[in-house]
Amino acid sequence: MCMIICKEIDIKLPTPEIIQACTLTNRDGIGIAWNDGETVRIKKDFETTETFIEWLPDNLKEGQSAFIHFRQAAHGLCGSGNRRPFPISKNQERLREVNLTCDLAVAHNGVFIKKYHKLLSDTQLFIMQILAQDSIRLNLRDKTIQLLLKEYIGTYNKLAFIDKCLSIVYLLSLNP
Repeated sequence: MCMIICKEIDIKLPTPEIIQACTLTNRDGIGIAWNDGETVRIKKDFETTETFIEWLPDNLKEGQSAFIHFRQAAHGLCGSGNRRPFPISKNQERLREVNLTCDLAVAHNGVFIKKYHKLLSDTQLFIMQILAQDSIRLNLRDKTIQLLLKEYIGTYNKLAFIDKCLSIVYLLSLNP
């Protein structure tokens, strides 16, 4: 299963050793979403772990929130366009962009569906079909929507959201 490191505001960046350890079993790419104070930025075109480790301290500060996703591919292509995180969007091309800004981003660990798509991952399909619907996307802080999403994602899936308001919202699995 993939791995997500969530970095809250004023928490130190993960060490190179932690990043290296995360890539040992999650070798299909690294992506990051962070709040720059005005918007959410997503970058997922790192060629190597070393490239990411060099990029990180120059581009992310302790006063910023972020999450880093280490992918272990289960569905869809393994290229950088299918690395997490993703913007919440119904647009397939936008979901595959590797450098972008948005108001809200999500990362996912787990498997949603067993049905395979040639290009898109199960997470991209989940975003397009569920999360990008206005009734969900515009109400992610609502406790009822969070409960419905927790029920939908089940025990083995985890979601992490970051928005342009400097906060990270966790929607964890139903594990006690």
